[in-house]
Amino acid sequence: APEWPEEHRAFAWQNLVKYIHRNQMKVLLGTSIGCFEDYDKQAWEWTKELLQMIGKDHLMGLAIGNELEIFHRFREELNVDDACLERLWDGNYAWNWFQEVAAEFDALGYADIPITSVFGGLALAGNTSTFYDIPEARVNTFLSQVASKYQDRFVFCFNFYPYFDPFLKLDNHTEDECKGALADSLCWDHDCNLPATTAVARRKITNLTGNPNWRMWLGEVGWSSRYTHSLESVMKKCTQFSSPETFLTYYKGFLGWDLSISNASDPLTPPEHVFWFTMRDSYVFGILEFFGLVSNCDDLYCKTVQDVSALVIPQRPTPDDLPRGRALGAAPGHLFAAAAHLQSAERSVQQHPLRQSGVAAFGAVLILVSIIPFMISAFAARIRGRGSESAMQKVPGNVKSQLPSIWKDAGETSPGSLRARVGSPLADC
Repeated sequence: APEWPEEHRAFAWQNLVKYIHRNQMKVLLGTSIGCFEDYDKQAWEWTKELLQMIGKDHLMGLAIGNELEIFHRFREELNVDDACLERLWDGNYAWNWFQEVAAEFDALGYADIPITSVFGGLALAGNTSTFYDIPEARVNTFLSQVASKYQDRFVFCFNFYPYFDPFLKLDNHTEDECKGALADSLCWDHDCNLPATTAVARRKITNLTGNPNWRMWLGEVGWSSRYTHSLESVMKKCTQFSSPETFLTYYKGFLGWDLSISNASDPLTPPEHVFWFTMRDSYVFGILEFFGLVSNCDDLYCKTVQDVSALVIPQRPTPDDLPRGRALGAAPGHLFAAAAHLQSAERSVQQHPLRQSGVAAFGAVLILVSIIPFMISAFAARIRGRGSESAMQKVPGNVKSQLPSIWKDAGETSPGSLRARVGSPLADC
């Protein structure tokens, strides 16, 4: 990022690459699609430099663009205007830049490496069968284009946060209790918050492509260990919702999740990889958030080994019980998984069926490194999957229980992602 000292970048990258190579890790690199072409070109030049240092054997994939669907919702924060949105979507800049980056990536010898573009929960808005598609965010059209051209090399990737689900409600007759919301958010059965949201995404992928087994990753899943001003729902009134105990409970549930998103009577293919977000606490739009496994890069211990105990997850209410954690009428999952709450966003969108063979899921422990416009964020990831154990076998046992501390916080986020985190390439971290 421009606010980072340029003289520290190469040294910081060398330390990162050493860590990746020493621990036989794989990396998902990202580069931007945004409102400023010069911005995107510089980010891509840096991405190419870093991917060459990392090497093909350690490259999991390339993400081109991050949460483009939110640009029109955060115009001031992301410095977005009408001209940008029109150029991005109807002017086909997003699609054209994606193709240009992919072509250069292939020419460098990476034509067999998966590519993706990451979207958030808003991508699930619109109607029950297709992805979000309005003039300011033509997600369904864009995904149709990339899936049609790149076929099963393209991986669908989403960031989902039950922590920010605005449909969660306080318990009835209380002003600060949220047992129902916690019960819905902290469980990992197929009808619980995150698995149910992922199931919505899976069904929309199937509707779009005709392939129920198309590869899908979850790029960010996490919880805040303290209250952050980014939390705008009524859950900010519930102290227990944003607590170290709830953070630990959610993380333990994440580690124990078998990635199932359906029951036996209606089977759905689970995500292939899921990334925990994130390594250390960081800022979004100048607001400090507490999603990190450590508070800062100098910490010697993770939050999960501090003197706190996991919660006893409240029993999920039955339909006859009062209250249920989520507002009545809201579909399971994320803010934008329920079309009924976003009627104004609905549009009629033609589907583009694409049929490809399924891809078996597999598991690994990875680090996700994302270069959003003029920034680099390192994500500690405990990746869990099904099937092949080949990638897991390459990771030393002592590495599986440890998470790296790489960069300190620095500066503000740039256009690219609501959930984009800012990192600093300081070499001592």
